[in-house]
Amino acid sequence: MAHPVRFVHCAGFRFDSPEWEGPGSWAKLRSQDLWQAFEQMISICRKEKAHLLFLAGDLFEQEYTGRRTVERVAKFLAELKETRIFIVPGQCDPLVETSVYRLTDWPDNVHIFSGEIGQVDIPDMEATVYGAAWTTYRRQKTFLDSFNRRSAELDSNAVRFMLFHAEVESTESAPNSSGFLLSREKIAASGVHYLALGHSRKYS
Repeated sequence: MAHPVRFVHCAGFRFDSPEWEGPGSWAKLRSQDLWQAFEQMISICRKEKAHLLFLAGDLFEQEYTGRRTVERVAKFLAELKETRIFIVPGQCDPLVETSVYRLTDWPDNVHIFSGEIGQVDIPDMEATVYGAAWTTYRRQKTFLDSFNRRSAELDSNAVRFMLFHAEVESTESAPNSSGFLLSREKIAASGVHYLALGHSRKYS
C-alpha cells in the first residue's frame, strides 16, 4: 500500500508580467505581493515537510522575465532540499528555444518536463509523477490525447500524479481550439489520482 504523500500545488505567478488589472500605481506593490506569496509557499513547503511541490505553468512571463528573476526563483527552490519539485512550462512561459527556463542551472531537486507526457517514478514514495510542457505558444491538441494509460497501470500500488497547464472543460467552455480544455471523460480514463492543473483563473 502506498505511503501518505504531502504535496503543495500552485501555478500562475507570471513573474515580471506587465499585465495588471488594477491601477498603475499598484504595479510595484503587485510585484512585491507576488514575491511574498512565492516566499510564503516556500515556507509552507518547509513547515509542512512537503514531499512534492507542483508548479503547474506560467511561473514566468516569457517576453519580459530576465535572468535575475529566474536565478532568484531557482535559489528559493534549492532551499527545499527535502522536497522534490516538478514544473510544467505553460502558455506564458513555454519551453521554446529561447525559453527563460534555459537562463539558469536548476537545482537537483527540480524536474522540468520538456515535451509531451513524461514520467518520473519515485520508488521510495511509491509514487509516479506525469507531466507535459507547452513547447509552443499555441497547442493544437490537449495533453491527454497522447497519454497511454497502460504506463499508469504498471504499478497499481503507486500514487499517480499528473501536471498540466490546462483546465477542465465545462458546459460554458468555448470550443476547444487552444489545447487548454481537458474532457472529464479522458481525465477519468487516465487512471491518475490527482491532476494538478494551472491556467484556471477562478475557483472551482
